[in-house]
Amino acid sequence: MDALLAAPSPPLSASSTSSRGRFFLPLSSHGMPKTPTASSPGSSIRPHRFSTMEFPSPPTSPMSPPMSAKSFGTFIDSEPSTPAYSPRIGWGGDSSTLVLLSPVASPVSTAPSSPPEPSWQMMTPLKKSKRAFTKKRVPPPIIHEITVGAPLSSHPVKPAEAQPQKENLPLASSNKDAGPEADSDGEPKTADVPAAPQGKLARIKSALRRKTASEKKPEKRRRGYHELQRMETVHWSEMPNPAQNNRIRHSGFPTKTVLCIIALGSTALHFVDVQVFSDPDWPDRINQIFNFSGGHGSPLHFYRDREELDHMIQCHFPDHNLLRDPEIIKNVHDNFEAVAGGWSLSENEARDSQMPVTHGCRLGSNVPVEDYYALGVAPGPGSKLWNFWSVYDGHAGYHTAAYLHWTLIPVVSRALCDLSPTSSSAAIHKTIMEAFVRVDNDLMSRARHAANWLPAANASAIDALTPVFSGSCALMAAFDPSTSTLRVACTGDSRAVLGRWDPVAGKYTCIPLSVDQTGFNKAEVDRLTAAHPDEPDIIDPVSGRLLGMAVTRAFGDHRWKWDNTFLKQLQVKFWGPSPRPGSKTPPYMTAEPVVTETQVVRVEPETTTANNAHKSDFMILASDGLWDRMSSEHAVSCVSSYLTAKSRGGGLVGNDPQLTPAHFTAQSVSQLDAGVTVDVEAGRQVSWRATPEYFAIEDENAAVCLTRNALGGSRRGLWFGVLETPPPRARMARDDMTVLVVFFDDLGEAKGKENGINEGKGFVPRNSEKKWWLPWPW
Repeated sequence: MDALLAAPSPPLSASSTSSRGRFFLPLSSHGMPKTPTASSPGSSIRPHRFSTMEFPSPPTSPMSPPMSAKSFGTFIDSEPSTPAYSPRIGWGGDSSTLVLLSPVASPVSTAPSSPPEPSWQMMTPLKKSKRAFTKKRVPPPIIHEITVGAPLSSHPVKPAEAQPQKENLPLASSNKDAGPEADSDGEPKTADVPAAPQGKLARIKSALRRKTASEKKPEKRRRGYHELQRMETVHWSEMPNPAQNNRIRHSGFPTKTVLCIIALGSTALHFVDVQVFSDPDWPDRINQIFNFSGGHGSPLHFYRDREELDHMIQCHFPDHNLLRDPEIIKNVHDNFEAVAGGWSLSENEARDSQMPVTHGCRLGSNVPVEDYYALGVAPGPGSKLWNFWSVYDGHAGYHTAAYLHWTLIPVVSRALCDLSPTSSSAAIHKTIMEAFVRVDNDLMSRARHAANWLPAANASAIDALTPVFSGSCALMAAFDPSTSTLRVACTGDSRAVLGRWDPVAGKYTCIPLSVDQTGFNKAEVDRLTAAHPDEPDIIDPVSGRLLGMAVTRAFGDHRWKWDNTFLKQLQVKFWGPSPRPGSKTPPYMTAEPVVTETQVVRVEPETTTANNAHKSDFMILASDGLWDRMSSEHAVSCVSSYLTAKSRGGGLVGNDPQLTPAHFTAQSVSQLDAGVTVDVEAGRQVSWRATPEYFAIEDENAAVCLTRNALGGSRRGLWFGVLETPPPRARMARDDMTVLVVFFDDLGEAKGKENGINEGKGFVPRNSEKKWWLPWPW
């Protein structure tokens, strides 16, 4: 006997019927409806939905009798547009019920019955869940056995045997998906097929129970959301174990960022003037321009009445008598290292940078300062690392000195790199000399080319000519630490001296490393006389000047190197200086240096003997501003006194027990100091010399100590008066002073790779920290 399979569902309502078409596929040919047969009013079978519609009657024949409505099974609530058996969109089968029906014989119609056809009663489509919950156990399907002629409600429902299911990871599911046949826990109900009102009420109760449970377990629901998101975004092998209690960590990034921005903004507003964000008014603009140009006070005078005028005159006029205040002088004295631009390398800094301990300073007189200096580590012959120091004393402007402090050390080092590490001293000296000349020739030829090919008043031509309109001396010391060999190249009158300990005399002696190239140098006079035999008057025997120039060798200085005809063209086209009187057969000057070589004595700082038999050498390099007031021997004596005071103070001059604190009184700065000469009747200006009896050893920086004593030392009135003289008159009292002092103590910088030496193959710094005295990080 054929069976009819059907899935029970609650009776259809208008709303559910109208929306059913959205969830099912188009009609297949298997479930096409047939013409229904009219039923009697008293029949217990509900009329077919198409019974009121007119359809053409199919032809009847003995072979194809008409099918009755009962044999079709009109009691099954199915739409003609739904296939008899096809998958539903979104149907999970959680509440499906299988019903076994026997064929129903028609009690009314006497027509031969057609073969029974299976039919399906369609389940109410389920709406998709809007929220994701932890998956519940799927209930097993229920099988109903219905006998012929008995009502459906009289048959009990027996659950089928449930198959054991494995524990699954949390999935997105809802109790609503269990249908009306499941309670809030997802367990199936053992009840008859419910009617529409009952199914609706059960769904409402189930929703209420789910809402209560979700409110009681917010943490569990939030964890379910988190696990669901992870399942959608990560690979299955990366999913966490659901048995573990994984906490959800919330990022505090937005809060931290906002707090950080607020803190930084508050700090910036604390230090930034509000006027930066607003346009200054015209008094502010005038004061800014006035102060930028070096002015003092304000050029604006607006007073409302005589009271304001009196207040201005009495309280705001500058009082020059304040300069005689001892406290003001003491303040300048205590901060003199900063005034002189002093800096120094400690032993640790020198060891890390592979430089001997060096102290330096630059005290300007001209505005802008015409002196420059440079130092560093660069390859020498065979690419072995050498140490370099240089001092550039500019004249007639700073432009040539500024150019040399960028270029000279790199050019010399590059030239030395081409030599073999076993090159002779003569070859090294020749290479240094050629590098000096090449730098000057490049500078001069570039300027001459620009002047010949560019039009008058051209900016590019002026930029090229400016470095040769001025000039500069150059003093360079190159030290090979592997052989302790020091080579000094001198062009001009800057000077280098070496202080060497004499164990017999028990003091430091002075060893000249260079000779000033002026008209007082016999070698220079002989050279110029041989080159210009018909011009015996080019050097003044009283001043030692060459056609007015104090030095006989220099970089730049085009008027001592080019002919007068070309100089007159530059004077007309580019506002150049006029030719020098008496110039007939230039060039008179050269940039070629004189190179000397000396072996340096180096010992460890801790190595001392009972009679101080061994001490390291030190070197002084300085421009002529220092040597104008101090001799080479006295300079060595000053540094020797500095080292003695430092030794007595345990490494600090300020701790020297013999140090006498400086005292300033009005009398000490208002009288002529000893050793200062002046002759008003003869017209001889103020003059002095820095000698040991006037030395004041008070500074921790040896270069600053030399500069202080060159300006007067313990003669406080002279020292303060020289400092107080403003430019341009300051140039009459003193010249620019640049001083470098190098101590050749053996700090172990060449002992191995741990200190940065790579056996002459390259420099490997011990750390990359930026040194305060260097503009670049190592």
